Formats: sequence, C-alpha cells, structure tokens
Amino acid sequence: MALTTEDVRLMQGLAQRVAATRPDLVNTDASFGELAWNWGKDHAVHGESRRHRLWFSGAELVAWGWAQLPRRVRLSDGSAKDITGAYLAYQVDPGHAGLLDTASEAGPDAAVQSHVDAWAPTSYTVSSYEGVRRAPGYRGDLHILVEAPDGTMACSAIMWLDDVNETVEFEPVGTHPAYRRRGLARALLVHGLHLALAAGARHATVASMGTPTQARDLYYSVGFRELSRDAPLVKTRAGTANAR
Repeated sequence: MALTTEDVRLMQGLAQRVAATRPDLVNTDASFGELAWNWGKDHAVHGESRRHRLWFSGAELVAWGWAQLPRRVRLSDGSAKDITGAYLAYQVDPGHAGLLDTASEAGPDAAVQSHVDAWAPTSYTVSSYEGVRRAPGYRGDLHILVEAPDGTMACSAIMWLDDVNETVEFEPVGTHPAYRRRGLARALLVHGLHLALAAGARHATVASMGTPTQARDLYYSVGFRELSRDAPLVKTRAGTANAR
C-alpha cells in the first residue's frame, strides 16, 4: 500500500519534533520539505514501488522507514532509465532510539548470530564475542544492531572509539544476506556516526578489503572517502616480490 497524505503529515510531524530539539539528527530525505517534495512528485507513478512502515508509541509516530525499490523511470527526452538499486529513507525519534538495539540490550546470542549470518562461514562463536567484549576499547553502547520485524538481527557494527585522536573506527560491519541492498547498513552507519559524535569522535574510519564495489559505494554514500591503500607483498616461486 502506498503512502497516504495522512502518513506524510505524520512523518512531517516527526520531522518538526526532531528539528525543534535535535536538528543535527534530521536524516536525509526526512525533513519537512523533502518529505513533501519526494512524495508529491513521485507517488502517483511510483507510489506502489515504495514500501513503508510506521512505528507508533501510543498515538504518536516515533519512527518510519520508506524504501525505494528498483524501478524504471521515464525521462523528459522520452528515454527510460532503470534504477537498479534500492534506497531506504528513515527517521527515528531520538527519544525512542531503542528501535535500534545495542549489543548490551540484545544479548550475546543475538550479537554473535548477527555476525555469523553476515560472514558465514566463520569461526566466530560466543567465546569469540566474550573475548571481543574484554578487548580494550570495547563499548557495548557502540556495538549496534538493526532488528528486522521478524526478529532477525539484519545487520550490525562495532565502533571503536579512540578518544585521544577523537576518531571512531567501524570494525566489523556486516549485513545478513537476506537483508542486503535495502539501505539497512546505510541507516546503521548513519546512526552509528551520530552515536560516535555524541561520544566525542570528530573523525570516522572504516576498512574495506579487496575491491567490493557495493561496500565502497555504501561507505561513500555516508561521506567516507579513500584515505590510503594497503599493498600486500607476495613472494613468488621465482623468488621475486610483487605488489598486488
């Protein structure tokens, strides 16, 4: 079912409440005007391709998610363009951040399962997680998970705060295969960056192994830019060393 005018009014109401108290937490495409513009220009043609969900506390809207799915759009020159990616716009009332779990709240089993699902096959176990929890710098409030409506921990990330350099590092970041390409990891990163800022970070880093285009595009979408590259050296049978 497509978003209705009343749905948009409720979402704008949440935008107004967040803007009045924490304007820094108003998300992309979640402001009063962006909601009106994006809904008004597209709902007649693409409304059915955009799934949404609203969360309430009593009668008050406290969170929403609005997914733009792959679709074909007609351009003014008569051509057609296929939008192959998916995008999730969302907003959460800062007073109801519990809609996103921390590892401290979700518990060790959920924290481990979220990692196993994202990185299978893996040797990561509850024992591994207990070791991570004892590692210097680990903070349960900076280990965050997104829970799907069916209870699955859809994605997770651990943030490591270096308070001396005012830097936070995301390591690891992973998404359950069934929930990829839905914008959840992006939402997780944005939420994590807000938490890191509140914790005192002024910079953020993340490492991306190899050349995974989707991972790179994800990190670029929230503002990360390439800083450096590692060049592993391997010794060949001929005895020469090559960089790759």
